[in-house]
Amino acid sequence: IKRLISGWKEQGAVSERAAKTAARAFELLAVAEGKVHGIDPERVHFHEVGAFDAIMDIVGFGIALELLDIGRVEGSAVTLGSGVIEAAHGRMSVPPPAVAELVAREGIPTTGAPLKGECLTPTGAALLSATVERWGTVPPFAKIHAQGFGAGTRDTAEGANAVRVFIGE
Repeated sequence: IKRLISGWKEQGAVSERAAKTAARAFELLAVAEGKVHGIDPERVHFHEVGAFDAIMDIVGFGIALELLDIGRVEGSAVTLGSGVIEAAHGRMSVPPPAVAELVAREGIPTTGAPLKGECLTPTGAALLSATVERWGTVPPFAKIHAQGFGAGTRDTAEGANAVRVFIGE
């Protein structure tokens, strides 16, 4: 994956900043997966996260940060979810081990929202770990320039399956 991203950077398809963001996210995820599996991070084999769409999600996030000219990323508490999921290693409790490791290692604050299913994926946890500089409540803004939200396809009675973003100063 690192060679793929590096190749895109060398070809001019991905900027230095986007490549660095993506490489950092994969590095943090490899360290977490390595700890969970008791192996060196360089020997980690990504399953779901190694799929092309997940690679594009992570690289695309880095590109979006650059195109939107985001200088600093701050985050508020995230919901982990509950229950079990089916993964490459079989049935796993939510949050899966790599997510739990990233949350613990990187100090990502969590909510106690009782949502069923996986709310924070390994990809999401890696991106947060690689980019968020400060955790807390939504920061005060002198001016909000834009806001946006993205919703997942899973509907729950317990609450929205969405993420919200503010761009401001």
